[in-house]
Amino acid sequence: METKMTTEDFEHHTEAAQLATVNGPVVLTEEGNPSYIFLCYEDYLKLAGTGVNDA
Repeated sequence: METKMTTEDFEHHTEAAQLATVNGPVVLTEEGNPSYIFLCYEDYLKLAGTGVNDA
């Protein structure tokens, strides 16, 4: 499940966006159009195909 928020909301509510990544990616929009994806590092590693980093 993805969450959507404007880039302006993201600037003011970064912690809420971080918490929302537990449920999946957060789609950041500009002028109503998707522009960025904010996701947790573990999900990024899965997408990048590198697995979970032990560091």
